[in-house]
Amino acid sequence: YSPIRPKQITDSAEQPTQALKQRGVRYIELRSVDLACTYPLGLDLPQMRFLELFLLCCLLRESPPLIGEEKQEASRNALGVACCGRTPGLHLRRRGRNIPLRDWARELAEDLRELAQILDTDVPETFYQDSLKPLFAAIADVNDTPSARILAQMREDKASFQEFTLRMSHRHAEHFRSRRLEGEKARQFRRDAENSLAEQAIAETSEDLNFDEFLRRFFTPP
Repeated sequence: YSPIRPKQITDSAEQPTQALKQRGVRYIELRSVDLACTYPLGLDLPQMRFLELFLLCCLLRESPPLIGEEKQEASRNALGVACCGRTPGLHLRRRGRNIPLRDWARELAEDLRELAQILDTDVPETFYQDSLKPLFAAIADVNDTPSARILAQMREDKASFQEFTLRMSHRHAEHFRSRRLEGEKARQFRRDAENSLAEQAIAETSEDLNFDEFLRRFFTPP
């Protein structure tokens, strides 16, 4: 149950591990990435490039298995950052030693910048390096973190968190209402929806497997 999972689309009554073994990794699922609530889609293109950099860095860095105390350190670090990440001078544990959160973040950011420079080689734009600018700004000044900007906006509007998020929801809803799909794209979505409903109806009428038998097959190794 890790925060980053290799995934493969499963067939009926097929376990995820069986699907991976039979057909390999189809995509990577990131389960610990928060949506950016100030964007209608939850993220923008520079943030997508940042995630691409992050995944490539994870792939290329040496990553020996975590054992013993390292697993406990990782869990405590994750909880500490989630609960107290905005605390000035927060320290984490790395291989039995304390390290300031800011120093560790800067080390990781430099690794990402080195990779971004490679990806931006021989192209006119520096898209990947530009995607790291918010990260370096946030490391240098906690007031440039997304959470700080949200808190500042709440104070300015004299709004509770519930009021702030509801206001953002209405704003995003209006964003999409003003951009209605038309033409061939809209027709394609309607066709996809109709085909999906038709396939569901066929599956529901043709499936004679009861739930107990489904579970037995699901949990029986091939």
